[in-house]
Amino acid sequence: MTNRNTNEEINGLFIYHDPKKGCVYYDIISKNGYVMSRSDYQSYSKFSFLKLLSIVSIYLFVQFFSIELWLAAVIGIGLFIAIEVIFRKTFIYNMPVVENYKPIKKDRLYVSMAKNMSMGRLIITTLVAITASTLIIIYARMENFEGLNLIVTYLMALVMFAMFVNGIIAMSVQLKNKQK
Repeated sequence: MTNRNTNEEINGLFIYHDPKKGCVYYDIISKNGYVMSRSDYQSYSKFSFLKLLSIVSIYLFVQFFSIELWLAAVIGIGLFIAIEVIFRKTFIYNMPVVENYKPIKKDRLYVSMAKNMSMGRLIITTLVAITASTLIIIYARMENFEGLNLIVTYLMALVMFAMFVNGIIAMSVQLKNKQK
């Protein structure tokens, strides 16, 4: 399903595309589905960003405010819980409920990339991912990172390398589909 205003694909964590109901947000706690309209997607995106920011805040508190890791973790988890409660009380509360929703299996990332991206875009995305992964590792070595900085840097490099692998697999899937 696409957003009518921006032609942007409506997707995200726990959002499924049901042929009968449209976009459905699956709540893993209550095991219910909630039917999303196009206008709900912007609110969902904001809440998703805030949840991610609450997790990233742990690292930011340690680095920029010299707070101990355990205290930063408590603050970050507290922010995450507060955002989740607000999300449930304001966003989910107003949506139509689908009791005991069984989510439809999502495509793997590389299948989705092969379907939705041109070969040129796949090549560029793959090259950017491997370049970014390599540069992140080089930067970490040059700066002699230690501890939490080194872990976060290597995790970023690992994510970029995973994008590179997904891009390679997506290109091979797309080439196989063209040969058929």
